[in-house]
Amino acid sequence: MHWVIVASGSMREGTRLASVIGPGDMVIGVDGGADHCLRMGVVPAYVVGDLDSISQQGMTVLQDAGVTFRKFPPRKDFTDTELATDLAVELGATRITYLAVTGSRLDHTLGNIGLLHKTLARGLSARIVDDRHEIHLVNESLTLAGAPKDLLSIVPVSAQVHGLTLRGLEYPLKDASLIRGSTTGISNVFQGTEAVVEVGAGMVLVIRTREDDHP
Repeated sequence: MHWVIVASGSMREGTRLASVIGPGDMVIGVDGGADHCLRMGVVPAYVVGDLDSISQQGMTVLQDAGVTFRKFPPRKDFTDTELATDLAVELGATRITYLAVTGSRLDHTLGNIGLLHKTLARGLSARIVDDRHEIHLVNESLTLAGAPKDLLSIVPVSAQVHGLTLRGLEYPLKDASLIRGSTTGISNVFQGTEAVVEVGAGMVLVIRTREDDHP
């Protein structure tokens, strides 16, 4: 089951991002992310968090709609987005898309990217989608849809990555090795509408940037 977790980070293009939510998908609004949901015309199944950033109007609308709220104290050991992730897993998620989990708070952005490791360790497919990017954590293989001239960057997360193969890109690789801190994989380019990333050993972040968002 596909769960979409909508946080309260940056979201300029709600209409575009709403397209990732399909019929039958389940949605969690993370505190102020519930207001993003309403702006996208989506009523979440749950709202999770300490409820310090959701608007009063949004709370009233969602309460009247019968949405389930799970409120947590402000002082806690986990972010609201991690709590939403745990809820999605508890309720049977097999795939998670995170929306509005990037923005001006670098600490939250990095922490949310780190949640991809938590979901991967649980055997779940997960990705982050924002106004400009689609982000995956890969330790085996990924086939990623895109458009010609979209950028694709590979960032080593493990100390060493071996057997890295890239297809469908301007700069293909075959069984290459990278070390953490290497920038070799930055700013590759889609040749068509699909790219393939394969990892023999290790772990990489895969980041696609839309063509119309870079020079």
